Amino acid sequence: MSDWKTPGFKAFYANYPRKKDPRTAFRAYVAALKRCPDLTEDDLAWAAGQYSEQCKRESKEERYIKYPATWLNAESFDEFFKGD
Repeated sequence: MSDWKTPGFKAFYANYPRKKDPRTAFRAYVAALKRCPDLTEDDLAWAAGQYSEQCKRESKEERYIKYPATWLNAESFDEFFKGD
């Protein structure tokens, strides 16, 4: 994957609550998929949507919402798969 406008990434980015630096986010997205072989693009898009909903429920100010690359690099998506 070298084009940051792939359908999988576009779905992830559309669901993610903070739009910041898509190219850096794409690099982190590809790295997360490589680090976590059981993770799919659909999983990341779903988890981004869950994070977005969580931010809305908590009325989180934008400045406290992680940049997408930070969220991916920290594997913060993992918290949405607990119990699976």
